[in-house]
Amino acid sequence: MRVDHREVLRQFSLADVRLGKQQCQQNLAPLLYLGGSAIDVRNINEIILSNELGQPIFERLELVDKLHKELKSKIAEGGSTLTIRSKIMHLKAFFAWCDISGQSISTLNAANCLINWSEALRDRVRRKEILNKSARGMLSGVTPLFEEILELNVALS
Repeated sequence: MRVDHREVLRQFSLADVRLGKQQCQQNLAPLLYLGGSAIDVRNINEIILSNELGQPIFERLELVDKLHKELKSKIAEGGSTLTIRSKIMHLKAFFAWCDISGQSISTLNAANCLINWSEALRDRVRRKEILNKSARGMLSGVTPLFEEILELNVALS
């Protein structure tokens, strides 16, 4: 089944996030594509539309849709633009890690993937590749989103 990439980009746009003059429109569509999360936001739409990344990963659709709805709700509640943009940046880092490490992320296994990412970040801290506060910042940016959309009764953090 072929997907209309333009429709995917439209569906997962976060047009309500206020932008500065030099900023690009926020969009969660790259999370659906293998390798899409690691591509510069200034180039991703063109790359998706040219089919360079192939078709979206169907197993991610439900998860990305839930993340999109949760972020839209945060925007509607008056959430800080900076906070929303930070959450999106950390989501992209998480999905990029999933792609690189071969983690097949979906709604069913997102919590386990997040735990695995936290362990990978802890290992990077031990090797002094990143600071502990950087790892905590990345995790604290996405963990509450997953706790909410996965309706977890126990906190991941």
